[in-house]
Amino acid sequence: MRKYICMSMLVIVLAIPLIFTGCGRSDGPEFGSLEHIMGVVMDNEVLEGLQEGFAELAEMVENVAQAQSQVNETDTDPTTQASDDDGAEEATEVPTEVYVRPIFPAITTVSVGSWHSIGLTADGQVYTWGSNTDGRLGMDAEDMEYYPVYIMNNIARIAAGATHSSAISNSGTLYMWGSNEHGELGTGDRNNSYAPVAVKENVAYAALGYAFTAAITNDGVLYMWGRNWDGQLGDGSIISRHEPVRIMEDVIHVATGDRHTLAVAADNTLWAWGYGDMGQLGTNARNTSHDPIMVRENVIAAAAGFQTGFALDEGGTVWGWGRNAEGQLGNGRTANRQLDPVRVMDGVDYIASHWGTPLAIRDDGSLWIWGHNVRNQVGDGTTNNRSTPVRVLDNVISASTGSNHTIAILEDGSVWGWGLNERGQLGNGTTQNNTRPERVDE
Repeated sequence: MRKYICMSMLVIVLAIPLIFTGCGRSDGPEFGSLEHIMGVVMDNEVLEGLQEGFAELAEMVENVAQAQSQVNETDTDPTTQASDDDGAEEATEVPTEVYVRPIFPAITTVSVGSWHSIGLTADGQVYTWGSNTDGRLGMDAEDMEYYPVYIMNNIARIAAGATHSSAISNSGTLYMWGSNEHGELGTGDRNNSYAPVAVKENVAYAALGYAFTAAITNDGVLYMWGRNWDGQLGDGSIISRHEPVRIMEDVIHVATGDRHTLAVAADNTLWAWGYGDMGQLGTNARNTSHDPIMVRENVIAAAAGFQTGFALDEGGTVWGWGRNAEGQLGNGRTANRQLDPVRVMDGVDYIASHWGTPLAIRDDGSLWIWGHNVRNQVGDGTTNNRSTPVRVLDNVISASTGSNHTIAILEDGSVWGWGLNERGQLGNGTTQNNTRPERVDE
């Protein structure tokens, strides 16, 4: 207890001048004198008494300080709990609480939505971060998460839409969560879900568009549900569906845009339907279709962005069509629309275009991005739209662009993010935007 007595006395001595300083008059006694400290003019008898009292108090403080010094010499470990002869324990110092930054999960796959991101680890764990409006993060809190938050495990695939999300389990169960305004969760109602909900079994692949969803079963059957104002579900109507509807068979890949859909059949033909005023269906015309139309051959994968369509052929060449006002077709031009397919680039293994900023991963692992860039989605340090592909990173194994940000994962496991970060969608614990790729996992 002696060290606490010492500190208390020291505080009293130091506090006296702080309490009374400034109370005296500007024309009063000399600054620093006892009369100045007390703020009044006293007679000699009073002054002498106070001076004697201060001298005694100072001597007491010095004696206690010397005693405390001896205690410190015998107890150098602040975490050691000492005991007196009678067994009474002295107070132990409490260590200062130190903030530790959460460890970024070792994700190997990423999918980006409008204001949120989803990551999947090699052992099947799902993490989400960014905005949780309408429950798109899959957690029961209408809030934002600036670091990845664990959601579920035993997952094989993930996909992010604008405001809803999905995950497919190792056993083929499709889970959905987030916004459900148009029935895009497939739960039979229009209630948002803040937690993953099992919707369909035997699912191999899913794609999420703007308020609608597509899923391919293990036997190649394509089902769709959600908003259908422009025939994007391909069921021959413009009626929104709140539960999965069977569309076509023998499908190996599907891509969903804002109001249209592209599907690749087992014979490598490309089929399109939905809104087509900008030529995004690839029919060489500005037509809208409520049913699937075959538009191209020798295709192995497709991508659908905002009023655009892309096809990856068997030789690794990417072809694009539709809206091109921001250069999103990558052919060096910015025509409002492109009805005829144009050649974008060769040597491509993977193509994606969730919104107006397409990306491609070449067979050498290099990441190329182009198109809409007003929010630094391309990652070239500017906000200038790019009408030709820009090489951004190398050794990339997974990448995804949303409406305002981009995330990529490299072969060494590092995670990089750039673009808008107002709602924590980059996952680095801040809201600072990145104009170029920066690591977010360290």
